[in-house]
Amino acid sequence: DPEVWERMVRETVTAFRGIEGAEILYEFWNEPDIHYWKAGLADFLELYERTARAVKAADPKARIGGRTLTRGPGQLRPDKSRHEPLITGLTRSVKR
Repeated sequence: DPEVWERMVRETVTAFRGIEGAEILYEFWNEPDIHYWKAGLADFLELYERTARAVKAADPKARIGGRTLTRGPGQLRPDKSRHEPLITGLTRSVKR
């Protein structure tokens, strides 16, 4: 349920926002190009956007990262895996 997810994100960020002197970077879904992410690119990007909005709603100064892939610089190339459309789509979405 997207609303439950967004509420949980806002409550989590609110709790961490109150920690004096802490520098927190929120990361959204580490390495979706491995077997943990079962949905497609459109679902991933929608959930990323919902998450980022919820983080910023709770703390406008918060930093959020994500779209982190298992492959490093120079390793992003099309392959024959079922994740190739996700990898290509995530790479292109970062360039926007």
